Amino acid sequence: KGDRDTETELDCVVFCTGFRSQEFLCSIKDGVYGKNGKNLQKDVWDKDNCFAYLGITVSDFPNLFMLYGPGTNLGHNSVLFMIECACDYTINCIELMMKNWINEVDVKKQVMREYVKNLDEENSKNS
Repeated sequence: KGDRDTETELDCVVFCTGFRSQEFLCSIKDGVYGKNGKNLQKDVWDKDNCFAYLGITVSDFPNLFMLYGPGTNLGHNSVLFMIECACDYTINCIELMMKNWINEVDVKKQVMREYVKNLDEENSKNS
């Protein structure tokens, strides 16, 4: 919905954050809304706890694909590899959707939780 409660149907929206690499999706003024009106930045994430399955998708936010999401920063290499992997994943999902007439793709909550838990455990070993 826009500022005037108007809805616009879109095929694709691309946002860029510039150099605010830890403030995920910060360029979207009012936040990203998912199922049941959930706001990703206000209801799901907090300033110090952003998460996503593979750094790409978040449960209850169907068809949201981030190419540089939480957990994708690298300390030893170029982030371009991570972005390329996210592009491949996203393109594969979209192709699967188109081929099979699927309207939405949404990661299962339990799958996302297990991924984030494992990632946090591995990261804590290196802190």
